[in-house]
Amino acid sequence: MKILLLIALSLVVLSVKAQAPPKLVLDSCLTLRAMSAKVSLVDINNTDIYEEEDQIEGRATFYQLHKGIRFGYVTDDRRGDEIVFGRRHMKIKSAIVIGKGRPERLSRPELGFWAIIEAEGKRFLCVASTFDGIGRSGSFQNIHFAYILPVSHPQRKDTSTKLDIFYTVGDIRKIGRRQGKQKVNATP
Repeated sequence: MKILLLIALSLVVLSVKAQAPPKLVLDSCLTLRAMSAKVSLVDINNTDIYEEEDQIEGRATFYQLHKGIRFGYVTDDRRGDEIVFGRRHMKIKSAIVIGKGRPERLSRPELGFWAIIEAEGKRFLCVASTFDGIGRSGSFQNIHFAYILPVSHPQRKDTSTKLDIFYTVGDIRKIGRRQGKQKVNATP
């Protein structure tokens, strides 16, 4: 009986495990361009960045609006930084790591690359950047990190899906050699 219970619990745990975004989505987010004709990448950065100082010391919210949806970044020295999409806040320290590395803080959220990626009938928020300090100069600029969040399609009513946050690091020089290059879509 104990063995059957253990097997049943194992199956539940395996079914709950988050499904990583497709490789084309990861690579498109890291390289800041659609890596296949099967991928749509829409740059949602804009020049209007809003900042809210919270009542809690050491916490601030930076956000933009795209088609009425609020997206951005919360810096929080006590509880940890978060990525914001709509009303949802996802802690970067809870990100599921794909490959090597550990989640890094976006030291300058306004310098990050923000995009919506569609592939395989799914939609993702992409937040990519280079590493702070030395990462903004020299050949280390080719090493990017990215956060990718599966998000509901705006025309669909399904908001029950738990949003997982994924983190990955990659050398964009190596990604470019493996796959063809596609132009970034200008409009959603």
